[in-house]
Amino acid sequence: MSDAVPPNAVTPPDAKPAGATPLALNAAQTAAVKKAENICKAMLKPEYLPAFIAAGETEAAIQALLADCAKVRGFASQAIQKSTEKTVATGQEQSAEGRLVAKLQYFQKRARRKYARSATPEVLRDYFIGSRLEGNQSNLSQYAQSILDKLATDTLPGVSDADKMELTDLLAAFESSGDAQGGAQSGATNLRRERDKLMASIMDRRMEFQFTADAEFPHQDPANEGTRGEFYLPANRPFATAT
Repeated sequence: MSDAVPPNAVTPPDAKPAGATPLALNAAQTAAVKKAENICKAMLKPEYLPAFIAAGETEAAIQALLADCAKVRGFASQAIQKSTEKTVATGQEQSAEGRLVAKLQYFQKRARRKYARSATPEVLRDYFIGSRLEGNQSNLSQYAQSILDKLATDTLPGVSDADKMELTDLLAAFESSGDAQGGAQSGATNLRRERDKLMASIMDRRMEFQFTADAEFPHQDPANEGTRGEFYLPANRPFATAT
């Protein structure tokens, strides 16, 4: 038999269908926070609060749990924001990568013009001819920097100082976009970790309050049925579940 639920309790929404973007708080977490809030509000009612105080609970502890319920919702919103920042940063990195790759290919073409039919075609390796440029931030940054270093001592036909400066700027923009993506991902992960830790604490304290209510309003007394419902307690048996 499941725990009793107050008539005015909010029914948690159905889980999102496969493929939908997940919420920062899933349906079960949202329902757990709402349950904790409802229990705290019931405890603060004038007809119930004296019994809880006499049993060793404090109004400060009840208010603290309510505050943490609000806080965990805030963590959820921040996590969504950080995930959005990551999506934006990913798009920026891909755009910066495309511009950098295009410029590197420009230099590769100039290098082919100079060395492909020369007595020293092996120099083409210094321009990473045949290497995959896309898809690896570390490798792409290394390739770009190596080509810049090579251009300090090699003159390619049609390449100007402005071309070299542009490559320098594109490399800096690409590396900056990668840092932004990593920072956004780290921020979202840290927020979710903090949220999960706070959720565990909310669950523990909510259940402690329920065990107190279970003792103060025993199931053996039929007159307590409605009261027990306000604290999500089963009507005819002790509270002993983790739901």
